[in-house]
Amino acid sequence: MPSPVENIFATPIYFRNYPSTDSLNKDLLQTALSLEEQQQSSDVGRAHQGGFYTDGTLFEQKLPGINRVRNLFTDSLREYIDEMGASKNVKSIQLQGWLALTRGGDYQTPHIHRGASISGVYYVEVPDEKKAPDPEGCIDFLTPVTEQEMTFLAGISKSHCRIRPHPGSLTLFPSYLRHFTHPLKKSAIRLCVVCNAFVR
Repeated sequence: MPSPVENIFATPIYFRNYPSTDSLNKDLLQTALSLEEQQQSSDVGRAHQGGFYTDGTLFEQKLPGINRVRNLFTDSLREYIDEMGASKNVKSIQLQGWLALTRGGDYQTPHIHRGASISGVYYVEVPDEKKAPDPEGCIDFLTPVTEQEMTFLAGISKSHCRIRPHPGSLTLFPSYLRHFTHPLKKSAIRLCVVCNAFVR
């Protein structure tokens, strides 16, 4: 007998850990460090506090690792959309991407990705839990239904979801979902490729 209860307003978040990404991550780290030396951080309209960020044209540049990580986002987006049963409604997907390089003390304040349909993060380098215990380096997603912060049932209502990323992890989420990151207290590196998908 099917359950009479359905989660009507559930928020779909995609998680995948890609194996064998050491070579890709090495290329992306070299690309990020090289760009950091060559150009200023693109800070206009950003939610970050500290760190180095490229502009949104990353996927258009022929740099080491960029085409491969774009392909990871493309494959993941197709799987994400297909899992939600929405593939037949999609006519086109345009991608925008940038690098986000942060060190000790850097973080992102709570924000959304206004104008995009789906946003995502691929993690190139993050310190392990021994060097950066929770919540350092983690990303938190906040409930889009603010009323859920009121008491409903013990263990059911959650105001946030915390993710401990690892190198090779990729997550996708609706662009309206507010999120933020926790700062690293030591001089470790946290490097991500961030993506916005505009789905039509």
